[in-house]
Amino acid sequence: MNITKVTDLRQLEDKNLVPELKKRLTDRRLAFITSEDCQRYLSSLNEGEIDHESASELWQPLFENAIAYLKRSDPREWAEDYGEPSTIEEKSSLKAFGVEKLNEYFVQFREFEKILYGAEKYYHEHTRHVFRVWILGALLLDDWFQDAKSPYIEFFKDVADEVVEPVGSLISDQEIQAMWCIIALSHDLGYPLQKVDSINEQTRTMLRQYAKVNLQDLNFDVPQQHQFINDFILKFISSTTMLKPELMKKKPKNKQELKKKVIQSKEPVFRTHVQSKYYLKYSKSLEDFQHGIFSAILLMRSLTYFLESDFDMDDLKPLNYDDAKQCAIRREILRAIACHTCEEIYHIRPDTLGFLLIICDELQSWGRPTFEDMQIGERRQPSAKLNKFSSQEVDCELNFPGSKDDLDARTKGLFKRFHKMLRVAVDTPEREFTCHITVKSQTGLPGEYKFGFEAQKRKPRFQFLKNGRRWNPWVARQKRSTQKQQSASPTKI
Repeated sequence: MNITKVTDLRQLEDKNLVPELKKRLTDRRLAFITSEDCQRYLSSLNEGEIDHESASELWQPLFENAIAYLKRSDPREWAEDYGEPSTIEEKSSLKAFGVEKLNEYFVQFREFEKILYGAEKYYHEHTRHVFRVWILGALLLDDWFQDAKSPYIEFFKDVADEVVEPVGSLISDQEIQAMWCIIALSHDLGYPLQKVDSINEQTRTMLRQYAKVNLQDLNFDVPQQHQFINDFILKFISSTTMLKPELMKKKPKNKQELKKKVIQSKEPVFRTHVQSKYYLKYSKSLEDFQHGIFSAILLMRSLTYFLESDFDMDDLKPLNYDDAKQCAIRREILRAIACHTCEEIYHIRPDTLGFLLIICDELQSWGRPTFEDMQIGERRQPSAKLNKFSSQEVDCELNFPGSKDDLDARTKGLFKRFHKMLRVAVDTPEREFTCHITVKSQTGLPGEYKFGFEAQKRKPRFQFLKNGRRWNPWVARQKRSTQKQQSASPTKI
C-alpha cells in the first residue's frame, strides 16, 4: 500500500490525513487499537472533513484502547502466557476504570465551549482539535518508526545505553502510540478552568456599560485536602527514575551481567528523584492556571491507571525494572501534557513526546474558525504544512486569515513562545537541531514572517525576519525608516 509521509503532504488537512490514517490501520501499524468496533468507525471516517459527532464518539473508545493496551503490555498485570484477551470477561479485566467519568467531563466541555467562544478573541473549538492532533502525531510517529527511529524518552535511553540494548527492545512502537493517544486526546481537558478569569473580565466589561453593579466573580478554590494529591502529582511529573548510585559504583563490567541484574532479575535497583527545577516550574504553571497542568492533574485524579503509578518515596522499597518502566510511561504522558503550556520548560531536543505535542498543537489550525471569523463570515481558514520533523530539523509553515494587525499579533505571540522554549539554558551545548517557522497571510496580505533557531553544538542563534528584514517581535510597532536601515542578518537575542 502506497504510504505518504506527513512531511510529503502538500498541506495538512483532513482530506490528506484521514486517508493516510486508514492506510496505517489496514497495515496494522496502529495495532494498539484492538477493538473491532473502533477500527470500523475509524475506517469509515469522512475523508472530506471530520465532523464533531465522529470526533466526540471516538474519544472514549480510543482512550480505552490505549490504556487497555498499556495494561496488557505490563507483565505485572497481564503475564505473557495469558495470550490475547478473547472473551468479554477477559477484556473487562483490562478495563480503564474512570474513563466513563472523564468522557462525561469531555461531553460537558463540548457544551461549555459555547461560553468560551465569547471569552477569548482567538478561541478555537477543541472537540475535533484533539482528535486531529492525535491523527497528525500518530502518523508522524509511524513515519519515524518506519525509518527505525523513535521519540526520545529519557528513562529508556538511559537504560538502553547502560545495558547496550536498542530502545525498541525496552518499549514497543505500539506502547508509544498508545501513550501518544492519551496525550493528544486529553491535553486540553483543563482549558475551561484556565479561562475562568477571561469569562469574568468579559462579563465585567459588558455590565460596566450598563451601570455600576456589584458583580460576584465566578471563582473557585481548591480545598485544602486536595492539595496533598496535587503536590504528589507535581512531584511525580517532576521526577526522574535512575539506577541506584551504589549499583553504578559497583556495576558489573560485563554488559550481559548488568542486563541480567537490571532487567531480568527483577531486583529493586531503581530510585526516583524529584528534580527541583521541574517541580518549581510546574508549581508556577499550576498557580498561573495553565490548562496543561490542570489536564495532567485531572487525568491522575480520575483514572485508576494513573492512581496505581509506582513512585519510590523512601529508602525502604526501591523499584525493579517493571515498576520503573511503568512509572516512566505514566510520567512521560503527564509531563508531555503539562509542558505544552509551560513555557518555563525549555527543550534540548525536538524528538520528544512533549515537543511533538507542541508542534502538532500549533499546526492543527485548519477547520478551527474563531468566533470573530464566524461573525464576519471569513471563508478562508488557517492552513499548515510540515516540511521537516526529525531529531535534527523542524521546519513548518502556517497561514493565518485576518487583518494585518491580527497577523502581526498572532505571529509575535508564536515567535516569542518558541524563543522562550528554546532559550539558552543548562545543557544548551548539547543541542543539535534547527527550527524554522514561516508565517504568511491566508488572505493575500503582504508580509512573510520567519523564525529561525540554529544550535548544532555551537552558540545558538535566533533569527526574526519580516519581509526579509530583521524584525523585533518585542517591539509594539516599528518605524518604516528603521526597518529600511536594517539588513536581513540574524537577530541575536
